[in-house]
Amino acid sequence: MDNGKVVQLWDELSEYGAHQSDAALIHCMERICDLNGADSAFWVGTVHVVKGDKSRLDPMSGWRVGAAHLLYADEAALQRKKQAMQEPNNNNVSVATVQLLTKAGEFRAYTLGSGSLLNIDAFKKTDHYDFFYRQAGVEDRIWVVMPVSKDAESCFCFDTHKKGRCFTQGELDLTSQILRGIKWFHRQLLLSHGLGICLEPLTPSERRVKQCLLSADSEKEIAAKLSLSPGTVHQYAVRIYRKFGVKGRTEFMSLWLNSRL
Repeated sequence: MDNGKVVQLWDELSEYGAHQSDAALIHCMERICDLNGADSAFWVGTVHVVKGDKSRLDPMSGWRVGAAHLLYADEAALQRKKQAMQEPNNNNVSVATVQLLTKAGEFRAYTLGSGSLLNIDAFKKTDHYDFFYRQAGVEDRIWVVMPVSKDAESCFCFDTHKKGRCFTQGELDLTSQILRGIKWFHRQLLLSHGLGICLEPLTPSERRVKQCLLSADSEKEIAAKLSLSPGTVHQYAVRIYRKFGVKGRTEFMSLWLNSRL
């Protein structure tokens, strides 16, 4: 295991500003793909929203996907993402998701091909496997899940599309080491979508403004950059601050700076 490359990636991620969370996420996935030989990757942020007795009857034990980001987003991949996020509403949750959630609250890492998460032979007979794996050309997958709080988790997935290729234990261990050592980064990814701290996730438009609010730009400069009126930017800013439970930009910036500690 090349610890030098692991530390180098940690250092690279720490150089991204709070307003560059999307760029940092892309860089993280690209670099890990280089290191573990994956062909594609995606990130998922989940939140625990259904609690108490109702969670026991819920197909995902009360957890929901709050945000997802694909490294390579072609039309077919976007369609699979859309369907995956609708699964809980259709009561059609995959056995892989159910198994991943059995240890919610713990750091965990698996490969599909090893059979450590589920019975791979039985899984391959399901419609879910046919649509999300076979049709997508996925030969093997790595899952790495980091709990950030009791109600929010960050999950990275890495896929190989090479025929007959399976991830090795060494590649799983390397991926786990990288992602386990940067809890602050997982926290920032969730925070960037308003997950685990807001009453409701940020909308795509709010996220665009939020990224700019974390820079040194004034609201007038943000408006010019995003082709919006200053009044519209201010309205977005007020809604964002309200969602994060802060009184203004100073408290908002402080929240983000503290997330790195």
